[in-house]
Amino acid sequence: MTHYFVVYTWELPPKIYLIRRNSEDAEELAEIEMPDLAKEVKGSTEITFRDCKKGRTYTAEHGLTERQRRIILAGGLLNYAGGK
Repeated sequence: MTHYFVVYTWELPPKIYLIRRNSEDAEELAEIEMPDLAKEVKGSTEITFRDCKKGRTYTAEHGLTERQRRIILAGGLLNYAGGK
């Protein structure tokens, strides 16, 4: 049995799915939204995410460095490197 995340960025806010898969079937365990990610990464040490399937909201400390924050806010490493 394998567990993995799928990041779906075609919608805003992006959604993250936690999938459990074996050789015969796949099951979606969680659908996670992070609606205020950019704002929270920019101005806080915590992020809020919501499991849409369970209707629960969680808060976690992200532990990102200042450089990692800038990379995320730039839209990724290539955008960050190209903007320097």
